[in-house]
Amino acid sequence: MNSRKAFLLAAVAALATTVLGAADSRPKTTDRSTTPLQAEGFWVKTMLEFAPAGDRPAYQEIIPCRLVDTRAASAFESPFGAPTFQPGESRFYSFRTLPASNPCAIANRRASNPAYEDFYGSMMAVVLRVTWFNRSGDGGGTPAPGIVLVGETEYLEMHGAIAQWFGWNGIDFSESQQGIVKTGGNDGTTFRLALLPGSTGGPDAAADLIVDVLGYYVPDPTGGSGVGPQGPAGPQGLQGPSGLTGPQGPAGPAGPQGAQGAQGVPGPAGSRGQAGPPGPEGESGAPGPAGAPGAAGPPGATGPQGPPGPQGAPGPIGLQGPPGLQGPPGPQGAPGTCTCPISVGTLACSAVPGEPDSPTWAKCTVTVSDPSIQPNSNIQCTYMTRTADDQIPCRIFGIGSGSFKAEIQTGTSAMWLAYTPPSN
Repeated sequence: MNSRKAFLLAAVAALATTVLGAADSRPKTTDRSTTPLQAEGFWVKTMLEFAPAGDRPAYQEIIPCRLVDTRAASAFESPFGAPTFQPGESRFYSFRTLPASNPCAIANRRASNPAYEDFYGSMMAVVLRVTWFNRSGDGGGTPAPGIVLVGETEYLEMHGAIAQWFGWNGIDFSESQQGIVKTGGNDGTTFRLALLPGSTGGPDAAADLIVDVLGYYVPDPTGGSGVGPQGPAGPQGLQGPSGLTGPQGPAGPAGPQGAQGAQGVPGPAGSRGQAGPPGPEGESGAPGPAGAPGAAGPPGATGPQGPPGPQGAPGPIGLQGPPGLQGPPGPQGAPGTCTCPISVGTLACSAVPGEPDSPTWAKCTVTVSDPSIQPNSNIQCTYMTRTADDQIPCRIFGIGSGSFKAEIQTGTSAMWLAYTPPSN
């Protein structure tokens, strides 16, 4: 079950509980001392798999605000803006380090609803919508897939994180996914946003990411029920990662310029001395005559060759010669093995034989067999061909050991990706 389905099921279950009278409805009062959450909007108790035993966290809907936008044109203030995410990159965002220009800062949220309060001190999870733009083919390069991860992988099975595979659908084509993300870190309000490789051994996609906040969860403000006394303190956990560096503060004002000192009194000019008389010029001597060059003598006769001298000491070693030619390549190694829990494949559904006039909106069911598929596999499906804007969504069901079923539109093909958590 993906994060969107988990969120919807939690909300539907909470609404049904409210109708039956088992959940506490939001207090109808203007007394701010007794109202647990002041912001107007959907408010209901829920049940989260990662919440402490007995706790029924309260969900508060808010007017959506944009927290992260890495597109350069958005001009979001760092670290909630550019640059574009690169393959394998992770960034951590905290609600306590929001710059004043961020749309989710409390002052900007109160501009939409003055009743909004600063919930960051008690939040345990947020509901986010993440949107991505695959940039791997924008400049004419080879399009590549990727995986968007929001939150920590340990909470994926508890529906406290989002993981979504994506492919290439054209320049500035966007896709999105929403779900519940558990927050943590030293301040309790931090979550991870990462771009993971979407294939094994191939090129990986860069992507621009947008994160919108739709609501948040806090522990049961009325105290809940069925919670026992507090147990003894456990051992101290490992120190978490250091928080993000805050933005540099503005420069202070320049100090006043000091007063200019008074100009000193110029001293008196000295008197000019008298010029001395020039000395007498000496007489020039007469040049002497140049001597004539002597005649060259004849060369002497060549003497007999002397005996060879003793052998000299060996000279220093000369410089190393150039490398020899490259040898032939060695034999090919044994095929590698992949231990990652991700498998990828394709499926197709052609028109029904003998019925060439079948409507393109007809749907068909395809059974895919693959030994890596297990009942707990998380399988995503995306179309490789597009026939119309109202194309039937690709649906995955019937997941079992070694196979699953997919429902797609007739005459199309699709790519599937399965994430199978390792067995404990």
